[in-house]
Amino acid sequence: MNHYHIEPDLLALRDFSYEVRHHLHRIPEYSGAEFKTSAYCRGLMEEFGYRITLYPGFTGFHGDLAVDPALPTIAFRADMDGLEMHDMSEVAFKSTHEGMAHNCGHDSHMAIALTAARFLAANRDRLRYNVRFIFQMAEEDMRVPGAEKMVELGCMKGVDEVYALHNDGAMETGTIKFNQGVMSSWGSAWTLDVHGISAHGSTPHKGLDAIREAVRIIEDMDYIVAKRTSPFSPAVFGCGMINGGTIPNAIADHVQARGTIRAMDAETDQILKNSFRDIIAQSELRGFKTTMVHAGYPAVENPPPGLRAPATSRLECVVQRRDQRKGPAHDRQRGLQLHDQRHAKPHGGHVLPRQRQSGQGDLQLPAREPLLPGRRLPAGGSPDLRQSGDPSRLRDQYKGIAMQREADGLSFLCLGVRARAESQTGRAFPG
Repeated sequence: MNHYHIEPDLLALRDFSYEVRHHLHRIPEYSGAEFKTSAYCRGLMEEFGYRITLYPGFTGFHGDLAVDPALPTIAFRADMDGLEMHDMSEVAFKSTHEGMAHNCGHDSHMAIALTAARFLAANRDRLRYNVRFIFQMAEEDMRVPGAEKMVELGCMKGVDEVYALHNDGAMETGTIKFNQGVMSSWGSAWTLDVHGISAHGSTPHKGLDAIREAVRIIEDMDYIVAKRTSPFSPAVFGCGMINGGTIPNAIADHVQARGTIRAMDAETDQILKNSFRDIIAQSELRGFKTTMVHAGYPAVENPPPGLRAPATSRLECVVQRRDQRKGPAHDRQRGLQLHDQRHAKPHGGHVLPRQRQSGQGDLQLPAREPLLPGRRLPAGGSPDLRQSGDPSRLRDQYKGIAMQREADGLSFLCLGVRARAESQTGRAFPG
């Protein structure tokens, strides 16, 4: 083992992970048009022995590693699309697609999933769950069919639990941030068109200035965020694009603006959306014509203790160590574990220190369950862990396969986000 507690066989895949991530970084593609990316990932998954399910007309797919139909199924999700922006890096594996870049880290997400898929396939005889890897199309552009469409087409059918992650360069190498409840925000993308009346710049009174009206709408929304939403509930209204006008000496008769709305609770999300509609309606009273299109997803909500899917009421590990034995020695040798919070005692469990700066909550762990191979917390608790809040100790808790970030941003698989598998919604996919 190493200080990240990554199995040697998994650590040996480091060069493979680099190669995959670098290849994917070179070929970022538009949301819903991830043709090269999808083909590359499918090819590797087929090579590893996964049964591939395609969605005709779409680039998304999933791969299954079936161990036993009687066992529950755990899914891991990775997104595939890039961003419409230039890759400003000077690395050897810089984007070869002009105007497209993997600046949100989806190349790392796919590299993590493919590394994990290869490792799990090679250790199939040790698996205690069926495994599915979901490669999601169109995460970035909510106007394009993505997670919701894949759920509609059946990617969550038969799944008992689903895991996902998002890289964060600000976090210490080897750490995983997670919590109960809302993990990522309610998110919507909006496109607003404002139509006015063009006029010569010398006679502005004869026109309706679409640029000024669009600016008014955006400024009024900033006021809503500042004065209508609770300061205790984060809210964001952002405008990232605004285009209008054709020549400098004429009043613009059309402006298109695009942006996002994010909130950490459903009430705030509705305040922002309703206020946006009300402010836009005022433009109609001023003589402008407007159209607004928005699309989005609800928050990723990790289930609280005790609300796990019945089929996985006791999730101990995905991969079990080869040297497992019965009795206390067997307990010490268990592999990477995820504990069912339902069995945690209100006063007898161990509490991970609160990460106040990152918004994490305390998490109860069963008092006598091993957390890592060869490690046990004493029955009486671990005062130094509670008091120190040492990130290196937090790193030792709750690793899935594990994550290791290197200089080029590569991560190994971690299971940092837990969301309930609900086949009727897309809420299990982070935005």
